[in-house]
Amino acid sequence: MPTVNYSRSTSQSSSTQMHEIFRLRDCMLLIGLLLDWSSLVNFSVLDLDLVQSVFRDRLRRIFGVFFSPWQRDKIFETLRKTDALISGPIAWAATVPELEYELLPREMQVVTPPETFNSWAETLIQAGYCIVGDAGFIGYESRINQVYRFKTVDETMSVTVIESRKASTLDVIVNLPLTSDMIIVDGSRMYSLYPELLRQGITVSSQHKPSSEHIEWWKKRRIAYHESTVGWNHSCGTACPAVWRYTEELDGIEEFNWGGWHNGKVDGRSVATYSVLRTQRIKWRLGVHCSNAYCPFRGGYYYDRISDTRLDCD
Repeated sequence: MPTVNYSRSTSQSSSTQMHEIFRLRDCMLLIGLLLDWSSLVNFSVLDLDLVQSVFRDRLRRIFGVFFSPWQRDKIFETLRKTDALISGPIAWAATVPELEYELLPREMQVVTPPETFNSWAETLIQAGYCIVGDAGFIGYESRINQVYRFKTVDETMSVTVIESRKASTLDVIVNLPLTSDMIIVDGSRMYSLYPELLRQGITVSSQHKPSSEHIEWWKKRRIAYHESTVGWNHSCGTACPAVWRYTEELDGIEEFNWGGWHNGKVDGRSVATYSVLRTQRIKWRLGVHCSNAYCPFRGGYYYDRISDTRLDCD
């Protein structure tokens, strides 16, 4: 009667199963790399670790234009320590699958709390960037302490650091010129304040009008610019200029926990239910008056939300 080596048979079976598991995960990773932002966020319900890996791969590619790996890690360390936010093009680029290299951002914008500018200046100078002067945000005097631009020696890359006047950095974010500027990344999370516009590839002006150069940057990346919602053939939704929006409960705000970095790896300390937006009690709107014929709020000046009026906001 032949002798059966059960140990070897079991070992081969386990090896085959592990191989199949890894092959399936590789397949899912390839699918994840091709997903748009909304699909990727939905996919995270099935496999958060995989989606976090996809997101970090995108960030590595984007930040690779600006920094070496050790410099990038230092940037995220400073981001975490100062509770700063990266806004606009950098955050947006992380939502786009396989964005062409020539379309990757060459400008980075950081909004940092009061008395933290020096931390960023030190980090950027160590990374080989030189301070080149005031970046000049006209009309933001009540919201910004100081704003300076840093550039590489060859002037091909730039980082603008905005120090908020208030403790809440979101006070600056929600007053940036375009809704596409209101996509933000912090030390462990990403937020889109206008996710429905992001999905549609649309950006809308706020009360601070954007420069023509800024508009062209977005147009070259197939983002349709709208000065207002006047010409829309549907209601404004969250982009209605007359209605206040609130950060409380993240109503209408999309949030994704990407995990953070620590020495180039996922920072387990950041993977928590904590959300910076939940602690900053901010209200904002894109304008004052709505003239969209299809919007239910057309024609009036809506000083309060329809329900749950907040009386504790400045």
